[in-house]
Amino acid sequence: MADPDFQSMFVPFLCEFSDGEEHAIKQVTEAIADGMDLTRQDREEMLPSGSQRRLANRVGWARTHLKHAKLIEYTGRGVMKITQRGLDTLSSHPNGLTLKKILISLLNTTSGTTKNGHHLRHPLTAINAAARVHLKSKSLV
Repeated sequence: MADPDFQSMFVPFLCEFSDGEEHAIKQVTEAIADGMDLTRQDREEMLPSGSQRRLANRVGWARTHLKHAKLIEYTGRGVMKITQRGLDTLSSHPNGLTLKKILISLLNTTSGTTKNGHHLRHPLTAINAAARVHLKSKSLV
């Protein structure tokens, strides 16, 4: 396989959803493979463990990170759609999106309040704090 990493699939993944419609992960995986001109052999290549196809693994990791960043949302089993945040991110990063950019976007997410006026903490507060420490230790920020 040309061995694209999961980060290289962020923009193609979001592009598949840019129509605002729901899409099944299997269809998205095939569309990404077509867009990357992967051969049948590339598409069928297994991970060293033999438990999963490498392409499905990479697309799965891309999906996981995009969902945690609230760029996509699940609408059913194996079915997703892009969020407004995902559309905004795609328009501001059409040529590439990295995990670093996604983490920074999450770190900049502001919390809000509930309708009762209670402070609503971001559900990833602990992860955000850990990510800040990690990013600073790696001199990425």
